Amino acid sequence: MMGDGTAGFLLAEYETAMREGADFVAVIGNDHLWNAEHQIQIREFGAERTHGCALSPGARYDGAAAALGAHGEFVDTSDPATLDTALERAQAAGGPACVNVRIRPEPAPVVPGKQAAVETLH
Repeated sequence: MMGDGTAGFLLAEYETAMREGADFVAVIGNDHLWNAEHQIQIREFGAERTHGCALSPGARYDGAAAALGAHGEFVDTSDPATLDTALERAQAAGGPACVNVRIRPEPAPVVPGKQAAVETLH
């Protein structure tokens, strides 16, 4: 599991994975946004002052992975059955696979107790 920002850093690794016979399924939550940075900017400066966080809505990470020889799946619906089917096909592909799933840009959830642990370390 990763976001679309992270996926952009490692697309070329699909070629390595194909060459080396790696077998995995990467699921990309694609909200067309550097969302962690976007949320920080909203929190620190306000929604009207976010800058440089948008990613291309046309980016098809599944297509890029397929072009490098891996299996690619695109899910553009909130229907869980569609995602289940895409994941089943990706797992059955028998090699590296990328499942690119469109999601809403939502802030990451706050984990209770996590902030207290971070404050303890500082």
